[in-house]
Amino acid sequence: MEKPPKHGNKHEEFFSNSHRKRQTTSNQEQQSVGKEIEYDQFGLAAWKESVQYAKHWESLVFESAKNYFTVIAFALAGAGVAVAWSSVDRDIQQYVIIIFLVLAFVLSVAALLTIKSQQDYLLGFYKRRREIEEAYPSLVLRHDVKGGGSTIFLLRAGFFSASLVALALALLVFLEDPPLLAGAKLQGADLRVVKGITQHDLKGACGDLNTKLPAGFKIDICD
Repeated sequence: MEKPPKHGNKHEEFFSNSHRKRQTTSNQEQQSVGKEIEYDQFGLAAWKESVQYAKHWESLVFESAKNYFTVIAFALAGAGVAVAWSSVDRDIQQYVIIIFLVLAFVLSVAALLTIKSQQDYLLGFYKRRREIEEAYPSLVLRHDVKGGGSTIFLLRAGFFSASLVALALALLVFLEDPPLLAGAKLQGADLRVVKGITQHDLKGACGDLNTKLPAGFKIDICD
C-alpha cells in the first residue's frame, strides 16, 4: 500500500523561505534607515557648524561697523569744532580741519574694505550651508529670509557716503572766502563789539596800538 505524499514538509519549507526573505528585506530596510539617519546626523552637525561660523562673522561685521562709525563721527565732529575755532590763524584752522576730514575719509575707505573682506567670508559659510541643505533634503533646516543681505549693503552705502562727504568738505576748505576787512586801516577801532569776525577777516588789514581786538586776535601794524 502506497503512502500518501507528505505535503506538510513542502508547505513548511515554503513558509520558512518566505519568512527568511521578509526578514532579509526588513534587515536591509533597517540598515538603509540606519545609514540615512547616520547621514542626516552628519549633515546636521556640518550645518550647525556652518551656521555657528556664519553667526560669528555676522556679529563681527556689525561690531566693526559700529566701531568705525563711532570713530568717523568723532573725526567729522572734530572738523566741525575746528571750523568754529575762529580765533586762530586761517592757515592753522585749515590745517586742523583737513587733518580731521582726511582721517574721516581714510577710516571710511578702511571700513569699506574691512566689511567687504568679512562679507566674503560670510558668503562662503552661507554657500556651504546651502550645499548641505541640498545634499540632505530630509533635514528640516531653515528658509532664507528675503532681503537678508540688505543690511550689509546699507552699511557699505553709509561708509561710502561718509567718504564722499569727508572728501567734499576737504576740497571746500581750500575754497577760501576773501578776507572781509582786507586793505582796511583800523587805527583806533574797537573790533571787540563786531559779531562774527574771524582772524581770517583781518588778513590784509592793519591797525595800531590803540586798535582793540577780540581775545586771541592779531592784526598787522599800519605803516
